[in-house]
Amino acid sequence: MPAYLLREQSALLLGDSRHLLYGTATVDATLRRRQRLLGQQHLALETRETLVAPSGASSLSLPADHVQTFALLRGVPALSVAARVVDSGSVTWWLTVSAAGVLALMTATPTGAQLLISSTINWLRLPSPNATLWYVYPSTLGIIEISTAQPVGSGQTNAIQLRDTTGTPWYLSVSNLGELSTTMTGSATVTATALTLVPLQRMEAEARQRLDNRAATGPPRHYAIEGKRLWVDPTPDATYELEHLYFSTDTTRLRRPWETVSVLDTVAALMARKPRGGSIAAQLQGMRDQEVSILESIYVPGPRDARASLASVSR
Repeated sequence: MPAYLLREQSALLLGDSRHLLYGTATVDATLRRRQRLLGQQHLALETRETLVAPSGASSLSLPADHVQTFALLRGVPALSVAARVVDSGSVTWWLTVSAAGVLALMTATPTGAQLLISSTINWLRLPSPNATLWYVYPSTLGIIEISTAQPVGSGQTNAIQLRDTTGTPWYLSVSNLGELSTTMTGSATVTATALTLVPLQRMEAEARQRLDNRAATGPPRHYAIEGKRLWVDPTPDATYELEHLYFSTDTTRLRRPWETVSVLDTVAALMARKPRGGSIAAQLQGMRDQEVSILESIYVPGPRDARASLASVSR
């Protein structure tokens, strides 16, 4: 619900629909403070993001408004990802990437999921830094060609993501001179393969310090939070994506069922400032506490299941 509607609900409950006793700025400021408090109490304000854990990096920076992480998943592609492209002679080629980021074309269907499996495309379009459009396509000899002239047939104009056999994502890049390369920096949707989500185990900082991962390799399995940094163990041996679900103090993240709590909180805080308003404020706080108890039983039912929380369509 937009903030101004919550403000008007608060004003109606205060009996001050014309804002003669409480100005809109006062109501808005009180509303935001009470909503932030809900986030600090690990309740209503939730958000999620995708963090990229680079190979060899043992820690990542958390958002400035981070309060408490309660679910963290490592996304693992079940298979590698290649792009299917058809040359001018109607021969199908698969554009693949190695663990070293080297592109190659092959006629045999590679082991793994495929991008654009339901579409027949002849070329991929990439913009260079100076906004020149370059077209990448296979020659009839299986050589990767790149040109500013658009080949015949249909193509893919959006960015694509390839994945090597370790599951590391790669993105195509082209220089102003038409030099094709790959980079780990970018964003695109893998359209034909789903990620296998693996919850990471939360550890207290003291426990992480005693964890011996000197001989451990592979993807992260544990995480800990110290200050504004997220530490993962063992240190990633490749690039991994972490789905991060956490409580926030960003008041735009308020979930709709918690709006009544926010309004009751706001009105109680404003009433408590008025002479003889304490008893009314106490009644409103009692109503607020009852509402929180009901919502907690629905939305905060004890320990979080990371997989279920991040799969929820309600967020």
